[in-house]
Amino acid sequence: MELLSWISDQLTMLAEAFAEPLTEERMEIYVRGLADISQDQLRVSFQRVLRQLTFFPKLAELRNFAGASTDNETKVEADAAWSYINDYLRKWGADLLPVRSGGKEVAPPPLDSRIEYALRRIGGLSALNQIDVNRMPFVYRDFCEAYALAPLAEQMAPRLQQQFANPKPLATGGEFPVKDLARSRALDAGKKQTIK
Repeated sequence: MELLSWISDQLTMLAEAFAEPLTEERMEIYVRGLADISQDQLRVSFQRVLRQLTFFPKLAELRNFAGASTDNETKVEADAAWSYINDYLRKWGADLLPVRSGGKEVAPPPLDSRIEYALRRIGGLSALNQIDVNRMPFVYRDFCEAYALAPLAEQMAPRLQQQFANPKPLATGGEFPVKDLARSRALDAGKKQTIK
């Protein structure tokens, strides 16, 4: 409650500084939207807003000035997922064999769908297990990008599955004219020979 009161006081100060009316409803929206950020980060945010802006900030701008943008949160979350999957690989191995402990067989826990998606994009656990040290930063980048895209991929999956369920390579009713393709390539090769 102390933090919420402090945020409310800071918002009131900003509203006065920018001569902006601040309704109770708007105040409540802002306070709730900033409540998950530490007081130190918010202090920096409010100071930066006063010095750098000429207008009352939107909630997203205050969060960005505090360093709590969704992009940053996604990067931190992807980094935590990268650490988790590397620890998971060390514990369970690339083949995910069960471990015997205390006379019991313990199977590896299932992975989160976002981690599974990102892992597939980099080639799976066996590819991660055999990665060259020089390629590690690039695989890390690819993993983090895939992790960030995973929710969108999951959302689009039904539509994409329907769209690509029965692909038809050409306007031939689904049959690929291999003979025609081979014939056209032979003709192209013949044209190149006659040009020389």
